Amino acid sequence: MLVAIPVWPTTTGAFISVPSEPRHLVADLVQRDPLIAQVTWYTPEEPNGEIQSYKLYWGVKGDVYTAVVFKAHQQTFYTPPIGNTLKQITLGGFYIYI
Repeated sequence: MLVAIPVWPTTTGAFISVPSEPRHLVADLVQRDPLIAQVTWYTPEEPNGEIQSYKLYWGVKGDVYTAVVFKAHQQTFYTPPIGNTLKQITLGGFYIYI
């Protein structure tokens, strides 16, 4: 089972409004042996500035999360192989930097 949990983003500027959450944040299983998931999202409806990067925290439920940073134009992430037993993948946080 894959779970996509959107959370509110943060910004790096002191006087910049916070962007809205990323739209259509989804995690799909794209390969079964070994397991690989694809995480996709769309740009926030209200970016409130120029997006510089995204940071995604993901991991297998119960394990330590891994942080991955993406450039503003990237909106897809494939997990590295995570074994061959179906596990629950959790997106622990998704942040947008403008």
